[in-house]
This record gives sequence, C-alpha cells and structure tokens, in this order.
Amino acid sequence: MKFLATAVFVTGLFAYVVLPYTLLTNFVALEYVFLGAGLVGVAHAVETHDFDGQYFLLCVLAVAAAEAALGLALLVQFYRLRGNVQTLNYPFLKA
Repeated sequence: MKFLATAVFVTGLFAYVVLPYTLLTNFVALEYVFLGAGLVGVAHAVETHDFDGQYFLLCVLAVAAAEAALGLALLVQFYRLRGNVQTLNYPFLKA
C-alpha cells in the first residue's frame, strides 16, 4: 500500500513540476499530492494498527476539498479576466 501511496504522490509532484501549462493541471496535480500524502498516513495506520492515520487522511481530504473550491474560483476568475487559463503566459514574478 505504501508503494501505491508513493506512486500517487510522485505522480502528482511530477505533473505539478513538469506540466505547469494550465491552472487546471496544477490544481489536479496538487490534489494528487494531497491524496498521496493521505494514503501514506493510512498505510502507516494499517501497519501499526492505529487510527491516527485515518484521522490524518480526513484532515488532508478536508484541506484538499477547500483547496479545490478555492482553485475552481481562481480558475473562473482567470478565465473571466484573461480569456484563457494558460499559466505560462503570465509573468507573475517581474524583476
């Protein structure tokens, strides 16, 4: 189970770093990172026969749900203001 959790986490991290083309891909990749971290907690809970990992997963999923709601609101605002959601076109950091 830890291998699956690690694979989900690494997939999300890879997608966030390598494929930052749109806000939607960024948010989905962050959801994968959150899910992978939660699954690591559950895998640890299964190995140690403790419920703390399941509580950790519930907290992580609550944070992920809040992040998804805020991300969707940001996605809608970006589309309304600029007409597209391509993140590589926006220079957020100007020297």
